[in-house]
Amino acid sequence: MNTRLLLFLALAATSMRAASPTDQLVNDGIAAYKSGDYDTAILKYNEAIKQNPKDATAYNDRGLAYNGKKDFEHAIADFSTALRLKPDWSFYYNRGTAYSQKGDNNSGISDFTKALKLNPKDPLTRADCLLGRAHCYFDKEKAQPAMADLNAAIKLNDREPDAYVLRGILHKVNHDYARSLADYETAIGLNPLNPRSYDVEAYLLSACPMPKYRDAKKAIEYASKACDLTKWRGAKEVETLAAAYAEAGQFDNAIKWQMHAASLDANDIDKNRLNLYQQKQPFRDSNRGDQTTINPSNMQNKVVIKLGQKVTARFQLKDGQPVNPGLVQADGQKPEKTPDCLWLDFRQDKRGRVLFLWHSFPRTMRTKCVARLKEYDTYFDTDIIPVPIKTVSPEIWKEPVEELVLFDLKLE
Repeated sequence: MNTRLLLFLALAATSMRAASPTDQLVNDGIAAYKSGDYDTAILKYNEAIKQNPKDATAYNDRGLAYNGKKDFEHAIADFSTALRLKPDWSFYYNRGTAYSQKGDNNSGISDFTKALKLNPKDPLTRADCLLGRAHCYFDKEKAQPAMADLNAAIKLNDREPDAYVLRGILHKVNHDYARSLADYETAIGLNPLNPRSYDVEAYLLSACPMPKYRDAKKAIEYASKACDLTKWRGAKEVETLAAAYAEAGQFDNAIKWQMHAASLDANDIDKNRLNLYQQKQPFRDSNRGDQTTINPSNMQNKVVIKLGQKVTARFQLKDGQPVNPGLVQADGQKPEKTPDCLWLDFRQDKRGRVLFLWHSFPRTMRTKCVARLKEYDTYFDTDIIPVPIKTVSPEIWKEPVEELVLFDLKLE
């Protein structure tokens, strides 16, 4: 969340005040707030509020101090009181920020929207409101409105790195890796001392499922920079460095830094990565909930087919179940002419990528399957509907699936 505007509001509010007996107390509170002494700031604002219980700015500024202490309940209460006394857009913005940091994104969206309605003209502060609301939408996994707010915010203020970082993450989620990297680079150019910008780019350069976007050397450089900027205390930044070394094939370093990340914060890391590095495998992030942990290259009983191919695989039967696909032919001959065979035809038509299955087993066939998208080197889990006897079963994918791996065939 953008904290620049929160401090600006605390200062600007007093600079616009008419002279009153509480001014010195509020000014002292602002000085304490700026130095990070939130407890002293709260004491000063308490005295100011005692002298003038209807001073909306004092409640707002005390709310900022509580927010600095991450005491969101008291912060929200103070912002709410300030709003009852004076419905100012900045108070809605501050309360929206507190709601967002507390995790109440619905209330945050409501407050940022009200702030936008009350502040329609100033481009920089309007951009901040849009960015705050985008964070809430992002946390709710509402990518479309988050992207709309980010684009609008950047149009109003193209100098805010956080907007580019968040938009870059959304591009990554949408598998638009070129735009993601471009936004990260813009963020770094705007603020070369922001560790998050280096971290998110290093992560993508290390873990992208499309090989053409990975760059181990640059990933190590950027991840190291993020660690330097966080004084090597951030578990996520150190974990990204481990992923960068794994992409470079330096698995001893990957193991060392992954273990160090765990020592910094065991709850803030991916506990599965250490095992990958110990097996000399890099980490990949396909941005999918159905990403598989299965490595098809290690499978024995599998049938592989790529788009545009026809394959016939003949199996042995062991205890009534198909195993050891032996001869795999590309002649496309239907398996009813040969026992214990599976016939596959994977092609593109108006419905998308379609896999046609037919088999000559004596019972309904069920199989597991993983798929690989075009230009990817990672797989995801996908379903194959059970194929009855003497029935051609079509399976359809709308995505650009390029390869399918069928395994663990069972007869029901």
